[in-house]
Amino acid sequence: TPYRVDFIAPYTTPGQRATVVSPSKQYGIYLQDDWAATDKLMVNIGVRWDYEDTPAYTNFVTSQAFVDALYANDAENPGQPWANRLLPSGINVADYISTGNNRKNFKDAWAPRFGFSYDIFGDEAAIVHGGAARSYDRNLFEQ
Repeated sequence: TPYRVDFIAPYTTPGQRATVVSPSKQYGIYLQDDWAATDKLMVNIGVRWDYEDTPAYTNFVTSQAFVDALYANDAENPGQPWANRLLPSGINVADYISTGNNRKNFKDAWAPRFGFSYDIFGDEAAIVHGGAARSYDRNLFEQ
């Protein structure tokens, strides 16, 4: 099991465990380097790539009861399904219904990084630091 959490406190709920496990797999790689552009300016550049294999996402199937509710008759708009209320905002609910084989893992999590430090007087008494990076949220556990 790639990820596992055990809770220390006594857990006595019948039929449930105090352990959370996930078959998800997370991979990441990064490259980073420092470059002394001048005696006062240090530049740091890098890039990171992450990939997650999350079966709870890719294999998820939207329940038929939920799909039926979305397409049920809208009492305030007879003859129209409730899902049509979302169309004016550009949301087509069919795009969010999962069949268990229509979702793919996200593979384009490229995250560039840039940083710098500048020694204002050249004596390390006053240094300005800064940086920026792109980052992605991670799915730690599926419930």
